[in-house]
Amino acid sequence: MKVADLKKGMILRITGHGDRCGFLTVDNPTPCGEPELRFGYTVLAPLMEVRGVPIVTSGDMIVYLGHDKLPHHNEENKTYLVRRVLVGKQTAVIYGHNFKYLVPHPDFK
Repeated sequence: MKVADLKKGMILRITGHGDRCGFLTVDNPTPCGEPELRFGYTVLAPLMEVRGVPIVTSGDMIVYLGHDKLPHHNEENKTYLVRRVLVGKQTAVIYGHNFKYLVPHPDFK
């Protein structure tokens, strides 16, 4: 999916034929203090679950919440764009290059 196609409130799901899953980086939050939604292969899911990392499957709904510009943590007078999604009850940051793993949910058009 292209970032330009996103709309606030859009329901998304993970692409792939069951071979991909998402996970939240709870132990290593982003500079704004929220976890990041990242993606990997489902064969890694058992290893992540052992470590207590929340897993997001292709059946889980992901809601796009929109984006904000936040001040850059290292440089003055610079901002960076933060895109947020809601996964279950958890808000997470997702970076633009990871939207290729998401598609609009066909049941919520």
